[in-house]
Amino acid sequence: MMIRLRPIFIVLIIVLINGCKDDNIVLNAKNHLKIFSSVKTQIFELNTISDTIIKGNKGTTIHFNRDAFEINNVDEVIVELREYYELNELIYNNINTVTDKNELLETSGVIYLDFKVNNRPIKLKKQKNLIIQFPVKNDYKNKIYKANFDSIGKINWSEKNVEVLFTADMIRTKFARGVFAKILVKESFMVPIDSLSYFKEKYERDLTELNRIDSVRNANYLKRENLIISINRDFGFGYINIDQVIEFDNKTKYNFSILNKKIDNISFYVFYENLNSFLSFFVTADNLNIGEIPVIYGETYLIAVSEINGAYYGQKTRLTKELKSDIKLNLKRMELSQIKDLINH
Repeated sequence: MMIRLRPIFIVLIIVLINGCKDDNIVLNAKNHLKIFSSVKTQIFELNTISDTIIKGNKGTTIHFNRDAFEINNVDEVIVELREYYELNELIYNNINTVTDKNELLETSGVIYLDFKVNNRPIKLKKQKNLIIQFPVKNDYKNKIYKANFDSIGKINWSEKNVEVLFTADMIRTKFARGVFAKILVKESFMVPIDSLSYFKEKYERDLTELNRIDSVRNANYLKRENLIISINRDFGFGYINIDQVIEFDNKTKYNFSILNKKIDNISFYVFYENLNSFLSFFVTADNLNIGEIPVIYGETYLIAVSEINGAYYGQKTRLTKELKSDIKLNLKRMELSQIKDLINH
């Protein structure tokens, strides 16, 4: 009797499992715009070189010192570098500008950097550093961020307290040939990035005092040279971002409804006029919740993109103060190049 019951018991389990099958639409988090990216991975074969300066196509400069890495003298080092200094490249590569605290960022540039031996990542030694120079001016509002990735590969950023080069042309008194003379001396030293405001204020006070006492005018104060940072072993490699937090008018939650019944997946791209800022969201037609969007009224645009059997559909919406929170999505048939034009115009 027990032997006859076993196959019946197994069949019942299979029926129950099949009856509980999830009918929700499967999320297909596809970046439709990747095809337009011109960013390529730059490979630098350093072989067994001791010291060298690596220069990227867009101006990133890396100061390589073999002794700073946990490698042998005969290990052949490969450097991988990608540079993203234009907003379009951020969009095409789905590089969002939002922090892990949901703050909106404006980027001055992003790089991807890695060092390998025999196709395996290598690390800096403890107490050693790597110097990176970016082709952007040293704006004292900028911070340095490292990338985090969620389950579908979207980026958000964590702020890191690296050291940066602080440079100022300061007035100094020099004794030569029996007389004192006032000269400009360039002073440079590494400081924690979160201390830049302190050094800026200190030099401003010093310069004000020198001007008051000596009537010296027009010193070349706080010369804005390219940003130079020093990273250590704990910082690591990967995606590095130069950003500052942006103020916006409001965070708004929009309710979307789809008029195109055949659409099952939608990619939302949010960008801002005159800002190097970008957000993206990937959702299914049965769950259009993308949360709250940071909005600068009249300067924020939302593009919805979907693909059905190789055909593309798109819609661009300007987010204004007058726009109600309910947005109807009536995506129109487009070529992919036309969707690209929605971003550029």
